[in-house]
Amino acid sequence: MYEGITLLSPFKTLPLATVLGAILASGAAVAQTKDYIVVLSDAKMAPVQAKETIRDDRFALLGDAWGYLPQKLVKEVLRLEKRHAMQVKQTYSQVMTGFSASLTPVQAAALRQEPTVAWLEEDQPIKVQLLDFLFGGRRAPTPPPAAAPAPQPAPISIVLPSQPSAPQQAVPESTQQTVSYGIANIGANNSWALVGDGSGSVDGPTVYVIDTGISDHRDLNVVRRVNFAGGVMTDCNGHGTHVAGIVGARDNAVDSVGVAPGVRLVSVKALGCEGVGTVANAIKAVDWVTANAIQPAVANLSFSLPGVSRALELAVLRSAATGVLYTIAAGNDGIDACRTSPANQGGGANPAVFTVGAVNRSNQEASTSNFGRCVDLWAPGVDIPSSRNGGGLTEMSGTSMATPHVSGAAALYWGIKPQAPATEVGNYLRSTRATGSNRSKDGDALRLLRAEVAPTQGAPAAETSAAGTLN
Repeated sequence: MYEGITLLSPFKTLPLATVLGAILASGAAVAQTKDYIVVLSDAKMAPVQAKETIRDDRFALLGDAWGYLPQKLVKEVLRLEKRHAMQVKQTYSQVMTGFSASLTPVQAAALRQEPTVAWLEEDQPIKVQLLDFLFGGRRAPTPPPAAAPAPQPAPISIVLPSQPSAPQQAVPESTQQTVSYGIANIGANNSWALVGDGSGSVDGPTVYVIDTGISDHRDLNVVRRVNFAGGVMTDCNGHGTHVAGIVGARDNAVDSVGVAPGVRLVSVKALGCEGVGTVANAIKAVDWVTANAIQPAVANLSFSLPGVSRALELAVLRSAATGVLYTIAAGNDGIDACRTSPANQGGGANPAVFTVGAVNRSNQEASTSNFGRCVDLWAPGVDIPSSRNGGGLTEMSGTSMATPHVSGAAALYWGIKPQAPATEVGNYLRSTRATGSNRSKDGDALRLLRAEVAPTQGAPAAETSAAGTLN
């Protein structure tokens, strides 16, 4: 498929025993491969000469993934692929210069010696931050399998680790709008949009939901979809659709309503049908958003790692530096969020990056929500009704559900001040936090999200105080 690569068949001339031996040896080598993120030094890469043409089939086949890459990077990727007999999976140019690939120990060692290679990091799995037990949350029955969707062209095919599908509590198609308790608890119903009154919409910002995709749903204003996880373009899990509904389900007479009703949503698929993906895919999603975001822009990351990734942290920080505001799930392991990536980038060091913990309807911290100084805000995340894959509503719980409340609040601010920089929005959200009477696991007071954005929002007010049981 790729120019400059020729596949030869030795089976016409070699003895059968030799062929079988080669196959077994090849299988052993494949079994030893690991996935890596390879970061390149841009300054050491050879420039593209004036008369030089860089051609590769992936520009046509994987337009979203390859179309924005600079020729200089593609030239270096093709050189390294040929020299080290490997095939690149994802390629990055905005938040870092580099790529991901499956490598044998020999290939990894050889790449480390390349003058253009700065460092390597072993890839890791990521997963959605969804729970079915949180403060008495119900275990939802798994819905019956839907008919298989028609095959669609996929930008890349990646085998993802197998995990149980996300549970969904199905709610029938409605002719009356459901307003989550979260809308009132954060004060969005008192904002300029009067969320929940059955009219009005948020125009101006765009929210990029980096998740399992977003399905077709009558209540969601999805303006674009891209896919870096393989498989079908739309959501085959349900998590991303639910998150999108919390952000921006329309304020109308059906289903649910989001914090920023009707806001433009872009589905950036980085996790597969089991709600699992890789750091490499997540970085590609962040890289694409950085290159293509229509600002003002929010990127919602309702996933996290069990550990840390230098590469993913770097990607989020560099993307935020371009003006995209990031909201990140704190995680559901009941531990210090500073121990996990990219949640550890919250805490105020970067005003455009938020890490979000979860509370219930009484503004008590969810028992499994991560906590600590890296958490900027706590938002409703227990038994939240929102858009269901295939239509109607479903309830889910987790810091995944808390995070889009913050994304919606940022979109509300940008809805009346579209020229405001992301740092101003971030400072507003921090300055209006409500200090709750309830305490986190470490004994600190919870800092609760408020979204009472006034019709003519002025300078951020001083941080307010509130009881831990808002209506």
